[in-house]
Amino acid sequence: MAEKIGRRQFLRISAMAAAGAAAVACQPQTIVVKETVEVEKVVEKEVTKVVETEKIVEVEAVSGKQAPALSELVKAGSLPPLDERLPASPKVLSSARNEIPDGDLDFQVGEYGGIVRTVQPSPNWQPDIFVATDEPLCAAPGILADGIGGGVAESFEISDGGRTFTFHLRPGTKWSDGEPVTTEDVQFVYEDILSNEQITSTFPSWMKTGNSAAGDPLTVEIVDTYTFNVKFTEPYEGFPAFLAICQWKGYSELLLPKHYLKNFHTAYVPLADLEPLIAAESLPKGEWWSLFGAKRVNNWDVCRDKAVDYPVLNPWYLTLFGTTSMEYSRNAYYFKVDEAGQQLPYFDGITSAVVADVEMSQLKVIAGEVDFLREDATIDNLALYAENADKANIRIQMLDMHVSPTDVVINQTIDDPSWRLVTQDVRFRRALSHATDRPTIIDAVYYGFGSMPVHVPSEYDPALANELLDDMGMNQRDADGFRLAPDGQPFEIPFLLSQDASDIVPVCELIVENYKEVGVNASFQVVEGALRSERDAANEQYARVLWNHWPELWWGALWDADPGRGWGRLWMDWFNTNGQTGEEPPEDVKAFMGHRNRSIVVAGEDREAEIAAWKKMMYDNVYCIVTVERVPYPLIVNKDMRNVPTSGFAIAANFSLEQMWYDR
Repeated sequence: MAEKIGRRQFLRISAMAAAGAAAVACQPQTIVVKETVEVEKVVEKEVTKVVETEKIVEVEAVSGKQAPALSELVKAGSLPPLDERLPASPKVLSSARNEIPDGDLDFQVGEYGGIVRTVQPSPNWQPDIFVATDEPLCAAPGILADGIGGGVAESFEISDGGRTFTFHLRPGTKWSDGEPVTTEDVQFVYEDILSNEQITSTFPSWMKTGNSAAGDPLTVEIVDTYTFNVKFTEPYEGFPAFLAICQWKGYSELLLPKHYLKNFHTAYVPLADLEPLIAAESLPKGEWWSLFGAKRVNNWDVCRDKAVDYPVLNPWYLTLFGTTSMEYSRNAYYFKVDEAGQQLPYFDGITSAVVADVEMSQLKVIAGEVDFLREDATIDNLALYAENADKANIRIQMLDMHVSPTDVVINQTIDDPSWRLVTQDVRFRRALSHATDRPTIIDAVYYGFGSMPVHVPSEYDPALANELLDDMGMNQRDADGFRLAPDGQPFEIPFLLSQDASDIVPVCELIVENYKEVGVNASFQVVEGALRSERDAANEQYARVLWNHWPELWWGALWDADPGRGWGRLWMDWFNTNGQTGEEPPEDVKAFMGHRNRSIVVAGEDREAEIAAWKKMMYDNVYCIVTVERVPYPLIVNKDMRNVPTSGFAIAANFSLEQMWYDR
């Protein structure tokens, strides 16, 4: 309905619109006045007219603080105006606080336009895109969980001695299909997913008191349309860190689009009405929960075909899932703006070419067909990148790796008494660590980049390794000169590898030779990742080489320092099921897990003490043999790309892709 306003109010609104260009909060639609005169004004939806007695002055009311393509959609009437798409208080990225920690980036307000091209050697997984589209409920710059504040949720408070967490959603936030985000979406996750045993057979341990399977599950209390409480029976001060960054968790842990997913849930749709959909997914009759799983998209599902056009809160969403290419389009309802009030992201979209293998990824880079690549950019190709940088219009940003890339993990719970006799003796694990020629590995595989580990005994000392092996009873050898187990049985370490990264096989080759030099027989086999995972799940994986987060990130211990990482599969089953399955671990492992779990439950000095305790136990017991630390990442970016961090962890650049832009 048209509204008449007088001259004074009109001039005041015009002045406010001009001042709004520098505002950092959500603003009403921008009004560009072509001529200011004493008139009355008729306000309409997208184009307003200033009416006077002599002439008409056209005034555009389509905000310039959005991508030009979105402005055209607004003008055409196929998209609501910007002020109706943004929350009342969008998240503001500025030079003072953005998605990169202080000192790692000189933030600049950007310009719209351009597609980010990347590449993936997997048909349904691109980790760079996964991280770039991951939006947490709470957030902190970078990946260290320091200075946690608002993310998808505008804010949160901790009360009741660390037992209650009150979260405030941003009023006006929309899913990518334009539907409102409210606490109904939270209630849906808690009541219809987490509390439904057919969908969630085991309540997640991190959502229980004490970060333990033995703890009481959290409870959710809805306060109003935008406010909800999460409660624990004991203090859990690190819970926001889980929601912000730990294990790359996104908002989908507690927030999902009810308006979409309820269509596949028997609490809202009769089973008979779901049967055609169940059959269409080739699922057994009646398995509505499997149908629900096929339709539900969590943050790690963004690269799968079921994510096409699924309602999200991410900067981009999947619009094309193809055999040769994936395409992600801008979310017109994205909840972030820059300090000039411009809605993010700057890039129009992302395109990822699907290739056969990692080697093909490198060819795409040097051909100038890649604008951003971290996961598959490798040190061994550094010279190749540099040689082709000008032709490919790329630059190589050397940043920190957030993992130790090639650690040795020996499974101590294999069903073989002789194997256990050897591997559960800490002297054996220390011997392997001292037998590892890390200086040669750093030079040969990492081209001199990287550091000797400080988290395990790492001095290269074959003599000490031989002494430890003799002392533990492996002083007898077979006809080939390899050591026998203390019970006289032949002993061999059969590494099972998959091509998860380009450095895993060459590092393992050198390690196998190092072990043989001290009389420990070892070999390796390379298989498909799926087969290796199957062997691991069945507790049939004796040893592997893989990366670990815990040497670089304190919260990484919550992810992959535990026995489930491969050094005690049956022990981890026991922890995960509160002793119902698996095998009870020894007391030292229980103590280690106690410190590991408490490091997220407590805060401040208590947290530092728990971290120091589990790190000391890792050093003393060598549960995992770290090979090399502090290896850098050669982040590949288009030369025209701006707001790329110049220091810090490379993966933080992925988390900040929505604030990058092309300077062209």
